[in-house]
Amino acid sequence: IVRVRTIKAVVSTQSTGGNLRNLDLSGMSDAVSNRALKSLINSNCELRILNISRCSKIGPEGFEIEVNDGPSRGENSYPMSKLEVLIANWCRNIKPQCLVSLAHAPLRAISLAGTWYTTDEAVSDCATFFKDNLECLNIAKCYKVTDASLNLLVHCSKLRILKITSCWRVNDWSVRRIVDSCKEIQQVAMDDCRSITKTLMFDLNEKGILLLEAIGEGTSEKWDLSENYLQRMFRF
Repeated sequence: IVRVRTIKAVVSTQSTGGNLRNLDLSGMSDAVSNRALKSLINSNCELRILNISRCSKIGPEGFEIEVNDGPSRGENSYPMSKLEVLIANWCRNIKPQCLVSLAHAPLRAISLAGTWYTTDEAVSDCATFFKDNLECLNIAKCYKVTDASLNLLVHCSKLRILKITSCWRVNDWSVRRIVDSCKEIQQVAMDDCRSITKTLMFDLNEKGILLLEAIGEGTSEKWDLSENYLQRMFRF
């Protein structure tokens, strides 16, 4: 794991020979630029976990992939081709274009809590690009998300954990469809969803679905290197 706290440390990580697997840049705010992130992800094709929470400068430019075709390039040696976890909570410039750049990644967990530009377009991209691998999705406090895109998650057959806390425009019917279609679903967080009824909560409880409680902003950003990092990130 590489946990960096200064921009100098970000640059120095490139001396690892392109073998970074887990990179935590969370909380660095303005210190991490698009240029620095772009350099890191393009020089480390083994990256599995990327945490850029609260990196306010990071946007689509930071996720631009530089493809260098050549005989030594296999399909798994492209930048981000092994990325499994993306944590980008409270990143104010994360936009759907970032997900487009990651369309080839085998993402299993995506956490976009509190990101202003996580709209129906972004959720639709998650349900389209990552449907074969997506297990956990955190879009808590993404106020622009509606049933129109959430309903597409029915195609994510491996979905186990869904956090839609404070997604005010989401209604019962889309959550019901997800629970009925995604047979692996185990836990749902939907506190402060103003259009969700108590009837739905009762029905989910009867189905054995664990209703996660509101746990605050910071908890969803936690993760580690163990096999349980998905559990740590979504607190289950």
